Amino acid sequence: MLIGSVIAAIIFICLGGFLYYITLGFPPPYEGQQNIPGPAYFPQMLIYCLWALTLLLLFRLWQGKEVIRAEWKNVHLMVISALAMILCAFIIERVGFLVVMPIYLVFHMRLLFYKQWKHIIILSAAATLFVYVVFYKILNVPLPLGVLENFK
Repeated sequence: MLIGSVIAAIIFICLGGFLYYITLGFPPPYEGQQNIPGPAYFPQMLIYCLWALTLLLLFRLWQGKEVIRAEWKNVHLMVISALAMILCAFIIERVGFLVVMPIYLVFHMRLLFYKQWKHIIILSAAATLFVYVVFYKILNVPLPLGVLENFK
């Protein structure tokens, strides 16, 4: 697994470099608004995080510490998770972000064997509210409202 982790880290570093190159072509902030971040800011921050985490992985592997051992018996959970993400991507425009995200988060927490429903509901609602406030209200990023379109 050590070789596989090193190969995965190198692939993610290269992928981050490619994505960073793509963000260099994003338009700059509007004229007169040079003090605010442009459209490339958030993707570049995610890329920096990706690089930092892959470098941390390589460092821990260099120290001889296997970070997380992969077990083939849990592959079905990964497949179910990927299918859930694909399904959400297909239905989010029609159903709406505020409906799909809490259901998706509840499903994933249950998939990860989290049992306390009270915490699941609170965390799902808080995460949905946080994303809504930050992206829709503060950053003015349109979120698909779907069935809630008429309730603006």
